[in-house]
Amino acid sequence: MLTDLGAMMRPPPARVSRVAASALRLGKGLTFDLMEWREVAPWMEFRIFFRDGAPVGISQADPYRRHPEIADRAADLSGALNRFTRHIAGALPIPTCAADVAIGHGDPAEPWLIELNPFDARLDAALFDGAGTGAFDGSFRYVR
Repeated sequence: MLTDLGAMMRPPPARVSRVAASALRLGKGLTFDLMEWREVAPWMEFRIFFRDGAPVGISQADPYRRHPEIADRAADLSGALNRFTRHIAGALPIPTCAADVAIGHGDPAEPWLIELNPFDARLDAALFDGAGTGAFDGSFRYVR
């Protein structure tokens, strides 16, 4: 099994390589958590932005396309993502971050955490204006 995993990880994706190299250079610990693979359609992925542990906005992760699946369920998706946001807000190891989240097809929709990203100038702000303090208004944004 680990041999198969090693084969799948060669060469490591550039993003993983950069993060690992940076952690090693800074003398920080590095942990890889492997989860069961789940297929995630573009409409199912969202980014939740936190500043100092408080949510400041939620956006669809794909800012370039309109997804009817989001528009048709916007109120349900917003509610599920806001409940999930309240659930994880107090447990974030990085208080100022973006949480990449996927949401299932079920009813009710059940979000799950994909990864956390530091909230800095390199972060893709999706449908918000950027990492500036005035750009985030706490809303749920999707392409209409």
